[in-house]
Amino acid sequence: MRLLTVLYFRRYGASISQHGKLLYDDTQYLLALAFADKAFWGIDSPKDFWQLQIPSGDNELLLRWTESAKRLPILRNATMQQGVSKEPLSKKTFDRIIKSVLNASRYFGNATVHAIRRYLGKKVNERYTEVERSQHITQTDTRVYGQSYVTNTSSVNGRSAFLNELTQHDHIGYFQSFANSREKGLPSSLPVEREAAIKRDPQLLRLKDQVHRLQAEHAPASQIKTAQNKARAYRVSLTRKSLQKYKIE
Repeated sequence: MRLLTVLYFRRYGASISQHGKLLYDDTQYLLALAFADKAFWGIDSPKDFWQLQIPSGDNELLLRWTESAKRLPILRNATMQQGVSKEPLSKKTFDRIIKSVLNASRYFGNATVHAIRRYLGKKVNERYTEVERSQHITQTDTRVYGQSYVTNTSSVNGRSAFLNELTQHDHIGYFQSFANSREKGLPSSLPVEREAAIKRDPQLLRLKDQVHRLQAEHAPASQIKTAQNKARAYRVSLTRKSLQKYKIE
């Protein structure tokens, strides 16, 4: 089983996949953080995760995040006294960690995140267009973006470009397509008991009563039609929300 994921920054995301060298395998770090935060829906341990199997006839198995994890920053502040907080890691702390790691790795000079970003941009320029490069490193110049349509997931394999490796785009294509939005077995309609609960909704009953009252009073057809449309729209909205909740459950 090959693990794929996408990380979003502002409006755009960059997809990643597993790598043969642990040092370059971003997915393992994300897995460790996800297990620590209990971020997977229905998966409580690494043992549960590695026992998952892709169903026969399918090419992928979608993993869902818990609702709390969707609003939680991946990198967060932590102290010895209070542990891990829910606040995002500050830029100052992130820069300090990066410098410490680079110094320990025997890199000479004042290496910074911006220096790494500039080098990445240079390597990406050798393989991709200016628009694709700008999207990948989150440059938002409208003069560049106005030249081309872009998806919400970068078309760039930044790791391959940075490491001078052969470029693979199959995982990128997956996140840019609609395939990752489809989940086999997901219900498309409500069970009978939930449909019945919608029919008993107090607000819906009041709107229906108003329609019946207008009809009994022989109100103008336009008023009756407006009341019917209001009741119908409310029921559609109620059904849509109930179905979305049912899918999550």
